[in-house]
Amino acid sequence: MENGTLGITEYAFEGCTGLTSVNIPNSVTSIGDNAFEGCKNIAYLELNCPKIQNRFSDCKASLKEVKIGMGVELIETNTFKDFTALQRCSFASIESLMDITFENASANPLSITKALNVNGKIVTELAIPNSVTAIKNFVLYNCNSVRKVTGGRNVTSIGESAFCNNTKIRSVQIGDKVEAVSDYAFSDCSLTEIYNYARQPQNVGQNAFTMDKTKCTLYVLPESVDAYASHQDWYEFDIQPINNALDIEGVGSGTTGEPVYYDLQGRRVEQPGRKGIFIVNGKKIIKK
Repeated sequence: MENGTLGITEYAFEGCTGLTSVNIPNSVTSIGDNAFEGCKNIAYLELNCPKIQNRFSDCKASLKEVKIGMGVELIETNTFKDFTALQRCSFASIESLMDITFENASANPLSITKALNVNGKIVTELAIPNSVTAIKNFVLYNCNSVRKVTGGRNVTSIGESAFCNNTKIRSVQIGDKVEAVSDYAFSDCSLTEIYNYARQPQNVGQNAFTMDKTKCTLYVLPESVDAYASHQDWYEFDIQPINNALDIEGVGSGTTGEPVYYDLQGRRVEQPGRKGIFIVNGKKIIKK
C-alpha cells in the first residue's frame, strides 16, 4: 500500500499452480513484476483495474476466458500475445471498451478470440454510443463478428488499425465530426459501403482502406459529392449522394452548434425561414 493505493506486490502468487481463477478488482492500481510467475493453470481471468500489465504470460497455454470490466483504462503492449488457448473475451459495455487504450494489437484479447462479446452477447451490428468521442487504436483489431457500424455522432477521430482485419464488416458510418482516419484504420476489411457525413473530406492515413475502392460505394451529402470526387484520399470510391434525408442519422450540429437542416430530398437548407418539413439529426421536424 502506497499513498492510499493498493497494489499486488512482486512475486505475490509465484508458483501457485493450483490457482485456476483470478479476479482483480478496480481497487488494485498496479501489479508487480512476476506477480503471477509460474501460475500455469489459470483458466479464467477477470480484470477491473485501471492499468493491466503484461503479468500473465505463464498462463498463456491455460487461459480460456478473460473478462474486461468497467474502469479499465490501459492495457500494455503484448499483454495477451500468443495466448493460444483463449476462447472467450468479453467486455462490460461498448462504452467501457471504447475507453480503453490498447498499446498494440496484442494488448487486445479480442485480436485472438475475434468475436466481440459485450455483456454475454455477440455483437454483429455495432452502434457507437454518443458518449464516445474517439475510436482508439486497435480497439476492434482482428474482430470478425461485426458486420455493420453505425452511430458515433460525437466521434472526432478513428485510430490506427481500429478496424484492421475485420473480414466480415460490410458497412460503416463515419460521423460529421470525424476529422481524421488514421493509418490502417480499415485495412484488410471487406467494406462495400461507407456513409461519410462530413461536409469536407477528411485526410486519410496510410493504407487506411485497402479494399478495391471501385467496388465500395461511398455515400456523402449531396452538396459534398464534388469535394470527395476531387480529393486524393477518396476519389477512387464509387461516390454517390445520400438522397434520402432520413438516412442522414450521422449528421449532428454545425460548427456553431446550431442544428443542420435538410429537405426531404437530402439537400442541405441554409437557415430555413419558411414553413415545412425538414430533417434534423436524422429526424423529421415540422416548422409552422
